[in-house]
Parts: sequence; C-alpha cells; structure tokens
Amino acid sequence: MTTFLAMVPPEAGGKVRTGSDVDRLVLVPDKFSFCAFAFSILWILYHRLWMLFLGYLAVTLVLEVIAIQVGGAATVAVTFVISLFLGFEAQNLRRWSLERQGWKVVHHVVAASAEEAEARVLQHAALGMASPQPMRVPEQATPTKPNPIIPRVGTEKVVGLSLGPDRRQ
Repeated sequence: MTTFLAMVPPEAGGKVRTGSDVDRLVLVPDKFSFCAFAFSILWILYHRLWMLFLGYLAVTLVLEVIAIQVGGAATVAVTFVISLFLGFEAQNLRRWSLERQGWKVVHHVVAASAEEAEARVLQHAALGMASPQPMRVPEQATPTKPNPIIPRVGTEKVVGLSLGPDRRQ
C-alpha cells in the first residue's frame, strides 16, 4: 500500500469538486521513484521541475569536479549517491514544487494503485467529506518553571569553588 497526496490547482480553492478540477487532480505517491533514480535528468524535465533541474546540475557539477580531482571510483560513487538521493526524495521534491506554485494538498489517501487512490478522493468529494485536519497540539495554560538544580555539599550550597550558607527561601 502506498500513501498518495491528492493535490488541486490554485484556482480550485483547495477543494475537489466534480468537474474540471477533478481532471487537473494530481496524485503524488510517497514512495521510491525508480525512474528518478535511473533517469534523473529525464525525470526532472518530464515533471517540469525547473528549480530542481538547476540545483541538480549545480550540485552534480561541483561534486563531479571534486570526484575527478580525487580520482578512482569516486566519480561512480558520487553519481550513484546523487541518483539514490533523488530516487528517495523525488516525490517530495515534486510535491514541494507544486506547493510553491500554489497547489493545495486536499487528501491523504492510502491505496494500492493510483486509480484506487483517485477513486477514493472522488468518493470523498462526492460525499462532501472534509479532508482530515491536522492534529492540533493542546496549548498549556501556564508552563511550569522547573526548580533550578542547586549543587550542595551536605547542607551548604556550593557557590563557585567555595561553600557558603544556604540563603534560599
């Protein structure tokens, strides 16, 4: 089972309606992307992640120049690590890019496939169910201040390196 984030465009107002908004619904899976791992640049360009593309080129260029100076298998190792990182974080970077463009996450759906996830999102929209709200942490009325730890030797309070009488009330 995979967790999918259902995202709608900015003009949808943060809600899934029946109609044109459903056609533009984007499901972003939260899983390893083998295509992003194996074909990094092509995956980035296919999803039109321009900022990620520029960052990927800059980081890759710097790390490859450093790896060439080191020599040996460092170049292959650096390329593999960069691709592995992109494979794990590709979907999060895609979600981040969509959120920067104003897209809103309307549902978190756990499903076996993208088709099943879309059906569940549409079912929620048809029933008029609100997406689950994030859990709020209850506010504390007044935070309690912990008693300070005062070092003592017997009944005498330690002050610096000397002992002095306890004048605490």
